[in-house]
This record gives sequence, structure tokens and C-alpha cells, in this order.
Amino acid sequence: MAVGARVRVDWRSLWRGSLGSAWVKWLVGLSLVLVVVLDAGSVVLTKMSLTDDAGKAGRAAAQAVSGLPVTSAAATVGYRAAGQVAAFNEGEEVQRSDFEVLPGGGVSLTLVRTAPSLVLGRVPWLAKYGVVSASVVVEKPVM
Repeated sequence: MAVGARVRVDWRSLWRGSLGSAWVKWLVGLSLVLVVVLDAGSVVLTKMSLTDDAGKAGRAAAQAVSGLPVTSAAATVGYRAAGQVAAFNEGEEVQRSDFEVLPGGGVSLTLVRTAPSLVLGRVPWLAKYGVVSASVVVEKPVM
């Protein structure tokens, strides 16, 4: 190269080459990390709110069965009371198989909800990670 010669850089070809692919890789990687963080946060927040909602549903069921003998009729009354409370929050469901009236007048139940997410609910093999449950045991209410 001669003394005083200028070096010319073709920015378009540089962008299309290694520099462009590096930016794209970083952008895709950052987007994936952001989606994972948002979905994980959604699951955690759903778990926290579901625990509170399960307690409310359990208290309503315990009040409904208070004073009733432990029978299948009392279990039905308690299950319906818990279901009414859970129905206020979209997507929550009291598991019939996990609902139990305890001999002391309390109830045991499990509340289930699918977390609202970007990916977990849309990818079939990941959907199971978006289902959140909370189990509670509520003793007989004090009047």
C-alpha cells in the first residue's frame, strides 16, 4: 500500500456480514431471556395470588359446612361455596378430587389456575409448567 493511501470501508457489506449477525444474535438472545423472565414472573405472581384465593375459598367452604354433620351432602355444600368464591377470579377452579370436609368442621381443598403467559400456554409440551395449584386446610371457623 502506498504512503498516504486511504483505506475504504464498505459499511454495507460489514453490516451484512459479521457485525449484522452479531447484532441479530444478541437481539434474539435478549428477547428469549426477556420472554423466560416474564413467564416466570407470571407464574410466581399467579402462585402468590392463588394462595390467598385458596384461603378465601376455604374459609367460605368452612363457614358453609359449619354445624353440619360430615356427610357427602355437607361436602357438596362446601364445594359449591368454595366454587362460588373461586368463580370471582377468572380461570380458577376448585379440584373436586382434593376437596374434603374434615371431622372437626374444617375443610381441605386445592385451587388450580393456569398462569397467563406469553409462551407456556401456547406450547403444548411447556403448558404443564404454567399450571399453578395451591392447597389449604382451613379449620372450623370461630363464630
